Amino acid sequence: MTLGNQMDLHTLVIPTPVISLLVPSNMVAEVIRPLPIQTIPDTEEWVRGFVIWRNQPVSVLSFEMLCKQPLMAEVARMVVFYPFPGRQAHEFLVLLSSENPYSRQSPDFTDTDASRDIPFIASTIGHEGEEVAVPDFAAIAQILYFDAT
Repeated sequence: MTLGNQMDLHTLVIPTPVISLLVPSNMVAEVIRPLPIQTIPDTEEWVRGFVIWRNQPVSVLSFEMLCKQPLMAEVARMVVFYPFPGRQAHEFLVLLSSENPYSRQSPDFTDTDASRDIPFIASTIGHEGEEVAVPDFAAIAQILYFDAT
């Protein structure tokens, strides 16, 4: 089943050890080389800490640890996301990428009908011959910001 054929969608594929994530490009502020991560005591294991990006602290999340998978051996890039809807203008967020993220512009998405049991995945789809996952950002926001609705 083709999911999108009316317009070109500008997306970014973010490789992780669990599955590559497909996100709208307009959610991403910047893709950067890894910065030193400062740990935060007494936080969930999927909160890796924070980095200083553009002179402000930004929380760093590990998607694989969020999904209860082992921590990636080496971080290739950090993907800085704009704040989620309803959050403060300074509440950027970083996800770690195991390889260089790459952009895709295509109207051809197909439902893979894959029954993946991966938390925080809204759906899995086929995109240009590869299976990618659309993150469930509402679920991520819910656990990240206890007051999120």
